[in-house]
Amino acid sequence: MIIYNLIFGGLSDIKTLNHLISQNNLFKAIKFFIVSRYTKNISYGLVQYLFKYLDEPDALDEDGFNILHYACMKNRFELIELLLNQGASPLVKDVQGALPYQILASLGFVNSAKEVKSITDKYIDKS
Repeated sequence: MIIYNLIFGGLSDIKTLNHLISQNNLFKAIKFFIVSRYTKNISYGLVQYLFKYLDEPDALDEDGFNILHYACMKNRFELIELLLNQGASPLVKDVQGALPYQILASLGFVNSAKEVKSITDKYIDKS
């Protein structure tokens, strides 16, 4: 338990995660791992596991963003690649009409934006 507290940043984070998963709110559980400052180094495997059980991986939440958008907002490139490889669409726009690579660019993550733009272009070519 001590190790979990160090990794997750405290017991409240563990309780939050357990609650989200027990309520079958996988979207919020994945979002929690993407945005949490305590889980940067361990979230990859868990996000990969939870993402494949989402009913609608590209669905927007009440704020108008999907999982891929949140990963872009935090410039979590390893998760962006994972989500794209697991079927997240780079063509879903957020509430403001921005594509994932545009979110990255607007936040100054130029290199990541170029990579995701390249993936987006390949995705469009396949369509």
